[in-house]
Amino acid sequence: MSMKTKILLVDDDPMALSFLEFKLRSGLPAFDCETRTEPNIDGAFDIYFIDNDFQGRRVAAELASRIRRERPDALIIAFSGTLDSQTLKNLINAGCSGACDKSQPGDLDEALQVARKYIDTLNQQRASQRPQRGGLVDAVRSIRGLLDSWNTRLDQQHRQP
Repeated sequence: MSMKTKILLVDDDPMALSFLEFKLRSGLPAFDCETRTEPNIDGAFDIYFIDNDFQGRRVAAELASRIRRERPDALIIAFSGTLDSQTLKNLINAGCSGACDKSQPGDLDEALQVARKYIDTLNQQRASQRPQRGGLVDAVRSIRGLLDSWNTRLDQQHRQP
């Protein structure tokens, strides 16, 4: 029995949620999607896209840490316009799988590629009906490109006067 991938989108901006859901539906295989405008991550999801800034409160690292404890194999991607170097470090330390800067169009495309690979691996595992944690771990590790991009951006920020 094949189950659809479950995705949770959390952002206090309804327009950003609509845009993100549109992009995901345009680029990923069929999935079930839930959107929330509050920083509430309750429930079991395979993929989480979480905003960082909720009315001035930066909560993405806290949310990522909680998700990672409760759903160790989940894919967690921060989707935010407030991704400074300290926030990125906090996200990485909290177990976030990747990040998309809303002001960098290429970031979302890279995250979609990672999500697609993750979904493909998840669907293969479900089809075989054998849990294979290594496959999901490998899929999550494919975020190396996103991490390299973050590091390059952080290095450039530190070099600018």
